[in-house]
Amino acid sequence: KRKLDRLFEKFREDTADGLLYENKYLNTVRSAFVSAYPFLHCSWELANLGLLLTYTLKKSKYHSVLSILAGYNLIYMKQQTQQASSKIQSKIYNNGGIKVAAHSLMSLVARGITFG
Repeated sequence: KRKLDRLFEKFREDTADGLLYENKYLNTVRSAFVSAYPFLHCSWELANLGLLLTYTLKKSKYHSVLSILAGYNLIYMKQQTQQASSKIQSKIYNNGGIKVAAHSLMSLVARGITFG
């Protein structure tokens, strides 16, 4: 998507500056792209917004167009799972946080290198 955005910006600037290709077909394709891209971009964003709203209202399992194309979906976390997760996170942060987690990970890696 970003590549298309950059390409659109470049083509629009080239068209505004009056730069032309030697091949008339390429000029026609570029002007068609510059004319059509804002509508395609708007449609894409509206589709994403619609999917996000339907996901928020629990009417869809997909939250974006890319999630449909990639074939994955998000799930709602149950309240019990959320509470258990927040307890684990608070234990990690109260007991030294990232330093303790990083130290534990490094010691596991070191043991694996030593014994493995």
